[in-house]
Amino acid sequence: MYSDTPIKKILILAANPKGTSPLRLDQELRDIAEGLQRSQKRDQFSLEQKLAVRSRDIQRAMLDINPHIVHFSGHGAGQEGLVFEDDTGQSKLVSGTALAGLFELFADQVECVVLNGCYSLEQATAIAQHINCVIGMSKAIGDEAAIEFAIGFYDALGAGRSIEFAYKLGCNAIQRQGIEEHLTPVLLKKVEITGTAAPLPINEVIKKWLRRIPWSGIRTTLLMSMGVTTLVVLTRFSAILEPFELFFFDQMMRLQSAEKQDDRLLLVQITKEDIANFGSDNINSLPDKVMSDLLTTLINSKPKAIGLDLYREVATDKNSELYSLLKNTPNLFAVCKVADPEVDSEGNTHPPEVPDKRIGFSDFLEDKDHVVRRQLLRMDIQEIEDNQCGNKQETMESFSLKLAQHYLGEEKKYKETKNGLASGNVVLELLVGSTTGGYQLMERLRGDQILLNYRSVCTSEKSRLPRCSPHKIAQAIRVQDVIEYEPNKELKQVLKDKLKQEDVKNKIILIGTKREGVDILAGTPFSVGGREPVMSGVTLQAQMVSQLVSAVEDGRRLLRVWFIGHEILWILFWSLIGGFLTQFIRAPRKLIVSVTFTLLSLYVFCLMFFIGSSITSIKLWIPFVPPALSLLSTSGVVVYIRLRSQKFS
Repeated sequence: MYSDTPIKKILILAANPKGTSPLRLDQELRDIAEGLQRSQKRDQFSLEQKLAVRSRDIQRAMLDINPHIVHFSGHGAGQEGLVFEDDTGQSKLVSGTALAGLFELFADQVECVVLNGCYSLEQATAIAQHINCVIGMSKAIGDEAAIEFAIGFYDALGAGRSIEFAYKLGCNAIQRQGIEEHLTPVLLKKVEITGTAAPLPINEVIKKWLRRIPWSGIRTTLLMSMGVTTLVVLTRFSAILEPFELFFFDQMMRLQSAEKQDDRLLLVQITKEDIANFGSDNINSLPDKVMSDLLTTLINSKPKAIGLDLYREVATDKNSELYSLLKNTPNLFAVCKVADPEVDSEGNTHPPEVPDKRIGFSDFLEDKDHVVRRQLLRMDIQEIEDNQCGNKQETMESFSLKLAQHYLGEEKKYKETKNGLASGNVVLELLVGSTTGGYQLMERLRGDQILLNYRSVCTSEKSRLPRCSPHKIAQAIRVQDVIEYEPNKELKQVLKDKLKQEDVKNKIILIGTKREGVDILAGTPFSVGGREPVMSGVTLQAQMVSQLVSAVEDGRRLLRVWFIGHEILWILFWSLIGGFLTQFIRAPRKLIVSVTFTLLSLYVFCLMFFIGSSITSIKLWIPFVPPALSLLSTSGVVVYIRLRSQKFS
């Protein structure tokens, strides 16, 4: 029977280049042809197939055949484009913009374009600017689902149904096969893309946008993020990440802004020249007479507290002036060192003349890399064997805490509260239990301790030290700058011209040695890698005293850590960021740039919290390495899963 109904030409373009996962294109093409051949309206359709299609083959087929429906079967690469072949059979990407420009030229004849390839929704959106109906895939689609959609779609067209009906039947065909990819195909209409028609009802708009979201990909990302976060947290608990976390701790400590010198402190350092000038037989200290004159001179200038950071284990003559000074000066404090079998240290006793209540331990907490990052405040010494401090109290305070407490006075000093040691609004949050920051091996966290927030000071004076250095925390002088020495004459107990009485009055005076082999020398975040010399014990004590006093007097913020639950959520958050970046950004170059920018953003966030910027208002050591690792790991896992299903990058 003769019919004047125009024949609709269907052009099928198929490509499966070398190096991409093999597709069952032959079965898809055969099923489409068989479906149209057996349909009621078979005389109204003409089917043309082009295989191993190259870019130039598309335009030739469009010119030769003048199709009404164009069907692409093959691979898609998201933002990169659709995958065709080059002259050697290898992959060649054609962007959505290029395809849209081509179909714009044939917009007067093409009614529908079907892009039956993974992640082709972006190209479909571009083409829909010019073609009335375009179907694209919002995510990866399996062979079986792609074939079922094609069969259902062309069966409906062969039965004389509309393109929209055919699209719905194709989606339903996927669903009836029990394949959870029926929401992957998305139908776009030119009027909806260009906005030339009346707007759709809001519920229809929401449905269409929800249909475009790759829900299975999001579910995969969520599951992968939780799994990766769990592995990263377990790895962190095993202390494997601790060296890397401490590396970035040191780096951020060095990046803090410089501060002014703490003018509440004065360091009196016993140098090699002092020992030689004052004729001491003891290389570790000064003669008793010199020490007596030094203390008398300083005491006469009315300092708030004097800290003697020297180990004087031999008793002084009870009839001497030094004995009386050590025993009866109420604001003079001395040190002892607790025995530590872990580092084979026998400890040191305190000067026997000084009462126990004015003795504090001088022990530092060195990490495995011999860097001091924590400040020890109190320690239970009763259970320590061969305890050299000889303190009868169950809990002993550190030398730095003793000095700070005396300086602050009864009204401002730190008192025991339910939250720990506190002075007004200043609370010393201890590294215990679930708040340990980057430290994971709990057996090393003995005693009450906090993070040590070093004060770096910039000065213009010439020295071997960098212009800005934590060694310059306070004014430092030698013994010979305090008392004069003249050969064969008595020492003069007068302040020399270099030192005025106001330099001493109401200050904390720290007296200690600055000699390698005599004093305790400790590494700091600033000395890592040889950037600065290691720090003398008396200077380190000054850093600790300054931290405790300035927190109360100046409101200088203490460096804190997060509760472990907050840190886990922080790691999970960045894991999700990495997963979603990889899920929605398909182009490799853009993905690399995005992930790199995200890592830099993570570091900036951590640095802002660490240095206590005006935006954050608090100082927090929040993890950088674990969230960075989770971000990269989740991104890698999602890419692997996508490549495994798509076999294309």
